[in-house]
Amino acid sequence: MKIQGTSAGTVGASKALAQDVVKEFAEKFGDGWEIPDSNRVKVSKLPAHSDASAAAEVFSRCDSCDIYQMQLADQKVFVVAWTIGDHEGAEIFNAMGKRLAAGHYSSSEELSWQFGGKSEWFDEQSKANG
Repeated sequence: MKIQGTSAGTVGASKALAQDVVKEFAEKFGDGWEIPDSNRVKVSKLPAHSDASAAAEVFSRCDSCDIYQMQLADQKVFVVAWTIGDHEGAEIFNAMGKRLAAGHYSSSEELSWQFGGKSEWFDEQSKANG
């Protein structure tokens, strides 16, 4: 697993929490991110006007997008999982809908994570989809 630069949005305890959440996510779901359907929720469960709802809106225009709710590192979190061609990603948000981390991998790239409020894939898809 590769860790990319952290964002100024996550510092100290928040960064540690994000890392704990990602670690538990990786332990539970492995590299293939096989998340049980029992964790799937509707977009209406996401906090309105949040990073999570914005990600669901942007990634819903991609090849596939699923939204999950679960407990990780003793925290309620939302996961927006997406597929674009051979790229797969997961954006992890706290209960308030604030982005904790964004991960992605493909057949030619190893799994990498960004911590904090930034997601390169979200930014790229936002621009591509207007």
